Amino acid sequence: MAIKVTLTVPEVRMAQFITAYRGKVNRDHKVRENLQAGNRPAENPDAMGAEIAAAHIFNVYPDFTTQPRHGSPDFTLHDGSRVDVKNTPDGEGWLNVAFSKTLGQVEYFVQVVGKLPTFDVVGYATEKDVLCKENIHPPKFEGKAPYYAFHPSRLKPIEELMN
Repeated sequence: MAIKVTLTVPEVRMAQFITAYRGKVNRDHKVRENLQAGNRPAENPDAMGAEIAAAHIFNVYPDFTTQPRHGSPDFTLHDGSRVDVKNTPDGEGWLNVAFSKTLGQVEYFVQVVGKLPTFDVVGYATEKDVLCKENIHPPKFEGKAPYYAFHPSRLKPIEELMN
């Protein structure tokens, strides 16, 4: 069952500020804009809001750093497990992961559905469940950049990761 999280006004502002500042830093360092899996812009305050919402239920903070980064987790759980949060604005969204993600960068992917300020932390999957050949989409690389697509029905309940 999804856990609903509504961010406070200061948390929304923080998500907007960090997203804008990360965009500026990336442009200043000539980092070309990256598109998340599924062609969503990386400069998306909803994605940062989703990270804050997911971290909130685990009583940790997400990575608020603003320097250019690649492949690092969005936050670390108390047991040291690394988490990458994936956000989609609609309830039917798949958990999409960039094809450049490799085994060993995180232990878990957490799916969060919603837009600022309200999110549902839906479920999770292990990196081994997601980063496998059967999840590569589009399967025949139909002129698009490939990515991993994990069906939401296959997500494990988020409560299992909280225990």
